[in-house]
Amino acid sequence: YLHFLGQSNLDTLHAMLQLGMLYRERNEFVLSEQVLANTLYKLSDSQGEDAPPTLQAALQLTLLYNKAGQFEDALDIGEELVEALEDNFGAEAGETLLGVLACADALVGLGEVENAGEILEELLPAMEQVFGGLHEEMLKTELLWATVLVDMESVDEAMDIMQNRVDRIASEYGTVSIETIEALEEWAELTIDAEDIETATEMYEQTLEWRTELMNRSLQNGDFDGEEEFAESILSPALLQLANISMENGEYNEALKVFEKVLRLEEKIDLQDAREDGDEEN
Repeated sequence: YLHFLGQSNLDTLHAMLQLGMLYRERNEFVLSEQVLANTLYKLSDSQGEDAPPTLQAALQLTLLYNKAGQFEDALDIGEELVEALEDNFGAEAGETLLGVLACADALVGLGEVENAGEILEELLPAMEQVFGGLHEEMLKTELLWATVLVDMESVDEAMDIMQNRVDRIASEYGTVSIETIEALEEWAELTIDAEDIETATEMYEQTLEWRTELMNRSLQNGDFDGEEEFAESILSPALLQLANISMENGEYNEALKVFEKVLRLEEKIDLQDAREDGDEEN
């Protein structure tokens, strides 16, 4: 794109935006910031500050700062962005709602949970109306709202939200599905924040059972043909959380066994990935 179309071509800048987002997903925050900030500057210069592509780049940079823990930077950009999105698309547009969510996320990161709570309580029904109950951004909003409620000691309300969230996902994807498993594990993590370790342990034990069922199903389907030793990676998230709980309970030997097992598996996976990358280069 850079060679044939030039740095300021809209298609080139769109490709650069995608690259910056990819770096963000891989947690390469410095590279992501360099690409996204440069793309935002060029879009602002060539398309205008309030042009939709420019606002999209500003949103992606805001999301990066939230993920990188740079919450003040995220809020500085996010608040100006929301005003521009409202002027361009309206207060109820999906683009605007995503900007508001990014600001609420930054406020939570800054510890301003009451301000974030006021925003999220109003935002949640609008998100459901625009995106639907199973959209990724809607589910993220619910999780953030429940997190704020736990911080504000409204634990029962938070648990009701998470129960409804898991039930809705299970109804759509099935009980033994990665979507339901991950939702229950998010609920379990929030339950730990609410200092209910016993319930959280039961949840992780349940997800470990479901992950084991998924692993066995994958093995039967031949999904790990020739690489069966890597199938246990499906179990790792639940195993690690149970090991962390064991550490908190002083059961160090049991936790250490799990950590060592997962570490050995991750090392094998990393080695396999390195070999595959080498084969591709050759």
